[in-house]
Amino acid sequence: MSRYGIHESRQGALQLPKYLIRRKGMLKLSLNGMWRMREVTGSRVIPAQVPGSVMSALLANGLTEDPYFRDNEYKARELFRKDYEFQREFTIAKEFYENEKIELACYGLDTLAEIYINDKLLAKTNNMHRTWRLECKSFLQSGKNHMKIVFRSPITYIENYKPEEGKEIHYLADGVMKDNQYIRKAHSMFGWDWGIQLPDMGIWRDIEFIAFSDARLTDVDIIQHHEEGSVRLEINTALEVLQEKPYLLKYEWIAPDGSKKSYQCSTSGVSASYFIDVEKPELWWPNGYGEQPLYQLNVSLIMDEQECDLKSYQIGLRTLTVSQEKDQWGSEFAFVVNGIKIFAKGADYIPEDAIYPYITKERIAFLIDSCIRANYNCLRVWGGGYYPGDDFFQL
Repeated sequence: MSRYGIHESRQGALQLPKYLIRRKGMLKLSLNGMWRMREVTGSRVIPAQVPGSVMSALLANGLTEDPYFRDNEYKARELFRKDYEFQREFTIAKEFYENEKIELACYGLDTLAEIYINDKLLAKTNNMHRTWRLECKSFLQSGKNHMKIVFRSPITYIENYKPEEGKEIHYLADGVMKDNQYIRKAHSMFGWDWGIQLPDMGIWRDIEFIAFSDARLTDVDIIQHHEEGSVRLEINTALEVLQEKPYLLKYEWIAPDGSKKSYQCSTSGVSASYFIDVEKPELWWPNGYGEQPLYQLNVSLIMDEQECDLKSYQIGLRTLTVSQEKDQWGSEFAFVVNGIKIFAKGADYIPEDAIYPYITKERIAFLIDSCIRANYNCLRVWGGGYYPGDDFFQL
């Protein structure tokens, strides 16, 4: 498979029988797959895979050259002085539309985007690092619908941005485009001492509709309290409740050997706390200091004996603190895991590619496996890139 043909195996993912995902009490409708893209003032329309970007679409259609070759980055950079739009049609089934709440969940819009549903402006976004959850039922209709997302030029934005007095940011790394620090976008996209200037844009992560009428899980916070020979888990669950009625929370705890224990509690509010005691816990250790056993916690929201929502987590049981004890040079800075000081060996994690749709789970897995083989026990997520998704932390 070629570098610029990685999208091909994903085409066809938007056939109706495949992208209407039913979870008891909640429906999801994926918008991943093939969209249409064009430069806003242009007439040429090309297919564009989502998740994807302007650059990945242009490369897949043979309309630009490899930005890594010689000084092509400067030609490619000029493409992003223009605005681009992605659009597609989709069908909202009657069963989906009849839910009380429908939201559009955008897990990665890069960056200055205007979202239109059926020619009505739903929202404007300005941050590629966050998820946007937008209530949108009033913009939809049962049956055929149309979506368009317009991406405005990040270069035009930074060149015209005027910071308020006293809020100027003066630091710039070598090899970067001036004033990139004023936009909530991966700063290395504007160049770095190790990377090219390629301020790409697009729908770089999943996008979907979510519909429900009763309740759903919004967050599960797991806090570990360690004692000698045992761990108490404090599980704080947050819910979004549309219908006030009794709900049941079920907790399934799966040990590294596959053995399971189940617990449950009732709730009628928007939050609940529950405690699970783990006897003889198998502790997680950094690479080179021991094993990395993982436990799994499944949290289910039950209504009328049916599962409304489910969240699953894999966790390692360990304590992690920082020691700043005084030493002959001043104060040390040492990670302490399970009471043992760790000699940290590792590096920064920077984006593997300037074209973010090409940062796949497989590439991340290969990189992390290489780090393990090189005896790393620590990775620092570098601040000039992006926030890695769950795939990064679950590997």
